[in-house]
Amino acid sequence: MERKIVTLMLILVFVGITATPVMGEWSLPGGYWLKYLSTEEWEVFNLTAMFETIDSLDEKTKNGIPLTPGITGKGYIFYGTGYDDGWVDIISPGVYHLTDDLHVFTSDYGIRISAPRDILLNGNTYGIINERANRSGTVGIDITKNATGATVLGFGRSDVGITGFEDGILSKASPVIISRMQLSRNDVGINSYGISSIITGNTIRKNSIGLNLSGHVGLIFGNSLDENTDGILTNGSTYIIARNHVENSGKGIETTGSSILIADNSLVGDKNGIISSGSSIDNQANLIEYTEYGINATGSSINIAGNSISMSENGIFSSGSSANIVENVLSMNKAGIISRGASTNIQMNNLSSNDVGIISTGHYAAIMNNLAHQNGIAIQATNYSVDTLQNWNYISESRDIDVAIIGDVKPEDESLSFLSSLVISDISMPDGALPGENTTLNISFTDKSDPPLSEGTKITLSPGSTIAKNMGLIEGTLKNGTVQMNPVITIPAQNGTYEYSFIPERVKIKSGNPLLVHAGPFILFTITVGDDVTLNLVRRKHL
Repeated sequence: MERKIVTLMLILVFVGITATPVMGEWSLPGGYWLKYLSTEEWEVFNLTAMFETIDSLDEKTKNGIPLTPGITGKGYIFYGTGYDDGWVDIISPGVYHLTDDLHVFTSDYGIRISAPRDILLNGNTYGIINERANRSGTVGIDITKNATGATVLGFGRSDVGITGFEDGILSKASPVIISRMQLSRNDVGINSYGISSIITGNTIRKNSIGLNLSGHVGLIFGNSLDENTDGILTNGSTYIIARNHVENSGKGIETTGSSILIADNSLVGDKNGIISSGSSIDNQANLIEYTEYGINATGSSINIAGNSISMSENGIFSSGSSANIVENVLSMNKAGIISRGASTNIQMNNLSSNDVGIISTGHYAAIMNNLAHQNGIAIQATNYSVDTLQNWNYISESRDIDVAIIGDVKPEDESLSFLSSLVISDISMPDGALPGENTTLNISFTDKSDPPLSEGTKITLSPGSTIAKNMGLIEGTLKNGTVQMNPVITIPAQNGTYEYSFIPERVKIKSGNPLLVHAGPFILFTITVGDDVTLNLVRRKHL
């Protein structure tokens, strides 16, 4: 299984009052070793600047042109009798705001924006309510294709918002910002067909579909969706869907396009948490609870990393090939991980109190370095032997059985024939090592791969435990079937036993790019500091 560096590019340029860009070019670093959690990491995307800009626009638009009944010729036309039965066309650039709740009886739209560029519309906490019995073809705010760079924000409050339309907001403009809106009881809360949309900070409740996006390139960030039939649906490509809360929906998030980052969302009580059928989908650091399927991924080259999924029927279901399922925490599910695709990488997951921890039926799956504790069956797999799965994973206190093999049990060497197998043969340090001082380790590996690795293959040890990360990446080269490494280590100054864990990987060049490919089982050694300093290699089947 290859560990790739994925770059997702978003080109988002929005026009403000002075026609200056709100956003520039974003480059998203990928790969499961990057967690999209911390403020510092999100700063890579310049989100603080974006939200400061939206804050500024919110204040400026409150002091813009009030939409006044009966007015014609000041950049807009206010039709009808007033806010109790009216509708508005905005036809010229400008900054506009509502002064009351707008009730729509006779028109099929509340506000239509058709002016090209530089439109900023603030609801000023007021709503738009459809009073027609038949909502077919009705739109609360219609942002037409001509309204390039429109910004719409601030509609609604706790008791009223954009309500009762077929589309609460229908946007065909590219780009557009839709922020801080309250949308409820529409067929679709926000329906966007444009390119380069930012949809952020909205509260969307009790719609048939909360968000429906059919364009390409966009940011869906920090929205709250509750009790919609379906939450967030996208069928375009190149989206960031992050830090949204989706609760009590049929589908929490569903994507059918490719190159999409789904990160740091919380999904609770949805029938399906995250569904994806496209390729190159990156699911990272999502919190999912009480679902039938936490993550259901059917496309190829899917990354599912760092998610926490609990109390669900199926935690992770993956049927596409070349999926990367790593560093997830799965607890109290009927099945933690179900993998049907070929060449799947299932590593370093923490599985506890599931009926079954891992079910794998695809060929050439790499099932290694997983921690399985108090599951009914820890691992159920094909193309492996029992001994291999027990040796290459950490299994403890299974309620029924540690390992169950699906189908014919293959010979040990055949079950490992698709994996590189570097075996540690020695680890030592010089006598007289002292607490708090540096010393040099001697680490040796023997290549047991079949077929053998090529002479000169570059080998790395990637740190796993926190203290091991202080040593950084350790590098070596295969010579005559062995690898010799001599990293410098700082002996801890305080008494105690310290665990160092590393993952052996080899460097493979593909299309001119370096990739890290798994090269052997997890390595764990301890250093004990007391009256003297001792080093021990830990060889164990179970925790």
